Amino acid sequence: MEKNSKIEQAMANALASLQVEGLKLTEEEIQNVREKLMGKITHEEFLQRAHELANRAGNGKAE
Repeated sequence: MEKNSKIEQAMANALASLQVEGLKLTEEEIQNVREKLMGKITHEEFLQRAHELANRAGNGKAE
């Protein structure tokens, strides 16, 4: 199985687990995780984006 296929399968499993728990990620959050897993962004960039998304959600500005 190629890397992208494994990443997409892992993402689908994680999103299904979250859904069972009544949780949902925004498209931006999903994209952030996907880009980190694919090596398109550094760990620091991932954390910065996650922090920004969390702050927006805390201010009622998340989608």
